[in-house]
Amino acid sequence: MKALDKLLFRFHLKKPEKRPFEGMNKLPKPVEEVLNQNGLATDSLEFIFKSDMSDVGEYNDVYIMFDESGIYTAVFKEQVRKKEKSKKHLEFKPELLLLTSLPIAEVDEVFVEQNLSTGVLTYKYNGEYFRLACFSIGLLERAETFMKIVNAFKQN
Repeated sequence: MKALDKLLFRFHLKKPEKRPFEGMNKLPKPVEEVLNQNGLATDSLEFIFKSDMSDVGEYNDVYIMFDESGIYTAVFKEQVRKKEKSKKHLEFKPELLLLTSLPIAEVDEVFVEQNLSTGVLTYKYNGEYFRLACFSIGLLERAETFMKIVNAFKQN
């Protein structure tokens, strides 16, 4: 990365701006199809956070989605891709394990708790705390963005 910085400095070029929300609001096509088949309209989703752990700490692909009426959690079986010589034959076939919905009226506030190497996305309702999902510490920034968006929506 240092070589790239030196090259950009030498030619008086600026680094491209980071766009934190770009690509975060798109579900992979197979996942979108599975969710639409199970009754979740993916067209109206405001923000999507992809976690790598479920709320009980198992490694799964977890999509936490938010729209005006609620927060949805879709847990998919983790896709493990075997190393092959030809990568053209790999197909992404999501297997839905659990789909839950939570009305936005039952969410007072969303929190992100940071542990040593993991984090937990929780919400508060009537003074009690409930867990939405766990995640690896590398996803902390995206989880905080999700928290800020949901809390800002609740305040308006």
